[in-house]
Amino acid sequence: MKRFPGKTIVLLAALAVMLVLPLGSAMAYLAVGTGELVNTFTPVQVDTKINETIAVNSKSAIKVENKQDERNRNIPVYVRVAVVGNWVDANGKIVAPWTAPETPADGWTRGTDTFYYYVSILEVGKETTPLFDAAITEDGKPDGAERLMVTVVHQSIQAAGWPADVDTAQEAFAAAAGSVK
Repeated sequence: MKRFPGKTIVLLAALAVMLVLPLGSAMAYLAVGTGELVNTFTPVQVDTKINETIAVNSKSAIKVENKQDERNRNIPVYVRVAVVGNWVDANGKIVAPWTAPETPADGWTRGTDTFYYYVSILEVGKETTPLFDAAITEDGKPDGAERLMVTVVHQSIQAAGWPADVDTAQEAFAAAAGSVK
């Protein structure tokens, strides 16, 4: 029996066409069937501020407000506050440290890190309850002190997006700092 050399070539060509044709169809589908995908991020912001009542020789109604911006980009937050004070003389020189109250008002808790933590999520456009029940006054002024200088600082961090085991302000701030529960 005589072998026909063209038979092998025809067989290989047919096999090549069967392999290449589906690949070309798939590429054509991908080129025509999928459009451009755009990944869009909407930036948010945390915009909180301290509201307090300052009178002669006293400071009271210390609250944190989660401000509403005109473009609705603000988000709910966790809040913590530090209150630092010193007794100073007439020249502003520190005479003695002042100790902040140990017990905050309802709605707040004091952490072991000296921060006061608001126990609820602070929604946009809302304000915390006052930090202390009573005003900070100059009662108990030490000798040589002219006045009490109290500074209130706060930090806010977004409340959403934390792992399921983060559900308080203290845990969120610890997680943000890389601390482990």
